[in-house]
Amino acid sequence: MLEGSMTWIMAGGGALFLLLLLAYLYLKEMETNKRLRHFEKSIEELNKQLYKLQKKIKEDEVESEFSSSALSHSLRQEVKEAVNNAAAGIYQSVERVEALWMEHRDRVDEKIVMLEERVKEMGYFPTSPNGVDEARILSMFKDGWSIDSIAKELRIGKGEVEFTLKLANIE
Repeated sequence: MLEGSMTWIMAGGGALFLLLLLAYLYLKEMETNKRLRHFEKSIEELNKQLYKLQKKIKEDEVESEFSSSALSHSLRQEVKEAVNNAAAGIYQSVERVEALWMEHRDRVDEKIVMLEERVKEMGYFPTSPNGVDEARILSMFKDGWSIDSIAKELRIGKGEVEFTLKLANIE
C-alpha cells in the first residue's frame, strides 16, 4: 500500500512539474511575442521616417538643380575673380613671410658661426662632451673605489663610469 501511494505521489509531482513547466514556457512565449510586436512597430516607424527623408532629399536635389542653373554667368565670374584676388593676396603674404624667415635664418647662422669662433679662441675644450673628469675616475678606481661609489661621488651615472673605464681598458 505504501508503494502504491508513493507511485501516485510521484506521478502527481511529475504532473505538477510538467504543468509548471508548460506555464513557464507559455509566459516566456507571451513575453517574446510582446517584444517582437514592439520591434515590428519600431521598424515600421523607422521605415516611415526613411521614406520621408528620401522624399525630402529628392525634393532638395530638384531645387538645387533649378537654383544652380538660374545663377547668371556674371555672378559666377564675380565669384571667380574674388577667389583669385584673395588667393593672390595670400600668395604675396606667404612670399613675404618666407623672405623674412630666410633673413632670420641667415642671421642665426651667422651668430652660430661667431659663437663657434669665440669658443675656439678661448681654447676651452672639455676632455669629454659632458665635462666628466676621466683622470679622476681612473685614479679613484685604481685606489679601490667601486663603480657605484665613484658614480655617487662624482654625481654621474654608473654607465658613464663603466664607459670611461672600458675606454681606458681597465674594466
